[in-house]
Amino acid sequence: MKNPWIEITENYNSYKDEKNFILKEDRNIINEFNCKNKEVFQIKEYILPFPFLGNVENSEILILLNNPGFDEEELKKGYYDKFHSEIKDSYQGNQKMYCFEDEYIQYSDYWNKKLGNLIEKFGKRTIAEKISIVNFFPYSSSRYKDFSKRDKSNFLKNGYLHSQIYNFEIVKNAMDRKALIIIVRGRKNWFKAVDGLESYINTFKTNSYLNSSITKNNCRDFFDKILKRLNKKNAD
Repeated sequence: MKNPWIEITENYNSYKDEKNFILKEDRNIINEFNCKNKEVFQIKEYILPFPFLGNVENSEILILLNNPGFDEEELKKGYYDKFHSEIKDSYQGNQKMYCFEDEYIQYSDYWNKKLGNLIEKFGKRTIAEKISIVNFFPYSSSRYKDFSKRDKSNFLKNGYLHSQIYNFEIVKNAMDRKALIIIVRGRKNWFKAVDGLESYINTFKTNSYLNSSITKNNCRDFFDKILKRLNKKNAD
């Protein structure tokens, strides 16, 4: 399947002028969704999507989430404008995570905190190269809400956006190369969408659904496997 996000990379100025970064093939369903739902659930059309972050084509570890949240403070700081080049370049799917640089952290320190324990052990470069993030749903909202059954039957192919299906393929490819997969949020959604993920030998779930920190306490039963994957980079 062709990477749908290259469309934004190649036509960024057009999307920016429209002040709408929803892929054109997704717009009907997103417009319908926003009209039906409260503001807290509405998709932020003016914000670049975050389908994934990092080298999802080759990373040793994938962290799976529901959808990218929306932070009003980051918007006020100018985060989305400041790092638009890094965000759209990440759509290639083969770039290392860019969120650990000092300047970036001044605007958003979310993943620097959540992966801080591993950064202390292995350094930013290893984590940026060997870990990636994949969202079940690519667009930002203050709170996540799934589509209704009626919306799914009227607008969606197999119940999902076309762009979501690409992310599911990313996870399937990761399974084929025997990557470690850590599900933080959206477990039922991910298991339903990706055949074989629930029974895949390298699928693990954090202890806390609310806490996305990758630490020994939150990954108690498989933290040693995480360390082994990251040590593999040091041996290369």
